Amino acid sequence: MDILLQVALIAIILIIIFGIILVVHSYISKPAPSKLTSNEALAIVEKDIKLNDPNSTISLLSISKSKITNNSWNMSFRVINRTKSVCPTLEIESYNYPAVSLAPTIISVYSKNCQIFASNTCGDPSSNITLYPIALACAYNSNNYTLNSYITQYGYKNITTVTNFDSNYVIPSKNISYTNVWILNYTSKIANFNLTVISNRDGSIINVYKINK
Repeated sequence: MDILLQVALIAIILIIIFGIILVVHSYISKPAPSKLTSNEALAIVEKDIKLNDPNSTISLLSISKSKITNNSWNMSFRVINRTKSVCPTLEIESYNYPAVSLAPTIISVYSKNCQIFASNTCGDPSSNITLYPIALACAYNSNNYTLNSYITQYGYKNITTVTNFDSNYVIPSKNISYTNVWILNYTSKIANFNLTVISNRDGSIINVYKINK
């Protein structure tokens, strides 16, 4: 065999061997993936929840080490979707991440599509509604003529809401004040007036006011 050909073959073999050594060394020396901290796991799960509804409100209820594996976290969230709709959805979602991927292990629905699945009973004096999606669902199901007419006339999807709880709500123009009430404000771009609904902590409606724009 020609000497030059032999040298070329040897050089090729050496290059291949050197390449294999580099690959093996790179694989062996590659650091093991670091374990997720609670904050890292939390950020990943919250980002995934937001993919379903970018405007959702997410509140962390609890987070703890998983009992399945040390490199995982149990998390529970209160998730409110369609936050400014006539009837937002309220859920409690539980995750075990990354042990059980990004799928919730438990979903407890408290209100959805204007139905209430929680223990709260609208209008029951013993009820103490602390979450606004429940207060809005109670108002929707109250059969209040003014509110129902507003929703029917202008359309569920054309109405937005802003809701808050007030310990001392005052309407100066009417010289009226209310204590510990829900203030449910309804507005629509195609209506020439807004509605303000005042309801008790038990979800029962006290009064409804038309507010001209």
